[in-house]
Amino acid sequence: MKFGSHRRTEPPEAGQLCAVADSNLTRTEDAILALPAPTPGPARVSWDHRRPPARLDRIARRFHLNPEEQRRLMRDGLVVLARLEQPSYGWAYHEIYQSQLPVFVSVDSILHAVYAAHDGLVAGIERRELVPLLGALLSSLHCALPAAATRYPADTAHDLDVYLVVARTLLGGKPVASVLGDSGVEQEATTLVKRRAQQRS
Repeated sequence: MKFGSHRRTEPPEAGQLCAVADSNLTRTEDAILALPAPTPGPARVSWDHRRPPARLDRIARRFHLNPEEQRRLMRDGLVVLARLEQPSYGWAYHEIYQSQLPVFVSVDSILHAVYAAHDGLVAGIERRELVPLLGALLSSLHCALPAAATRYPADTAHDLDVYLVVARTLLGGKPVASVLGDSGVEQEATTLVKRRAQQRS
């Protein structure tokens, strides 16, 4: 299926700024599809676990593989060494690149990059969109509590005040006062916020 089949067509007089880019994409796409089918490369030969793997000398020299580690490599086809642990995939690939060693790009490292990018996008949406909405919601609930508190038992109103003071303080990053004028609520909320900060440190 050609990519162009999903494009939205616009009349030339619409003045679309992407018209030239679309024509370039179409021309490039047609050129790619017109290329001859790739020919299969030479057949791959499975490693027999007898001959040393390619470039093993360089890898052993760079990472100081001892005889036992090389024995495990020859036996299993791989060896995972705790002493060579890296803080991230990025660090690991940079180390291999700087050392000019052969690199194997694993599926899990690609998925890690995808998920990390996704986490960043979601966090950005949360900061820009959800945090202001949540802040407004909590403020509205807290402001409505004094009027609603008369319909609740005293301990329920107290707990709601504590809950909302803690939530607004954590979200806004600064202390929030009790809307019921209860100093006990503020002391309890301060203790909970400090405990949360200690858990995160």
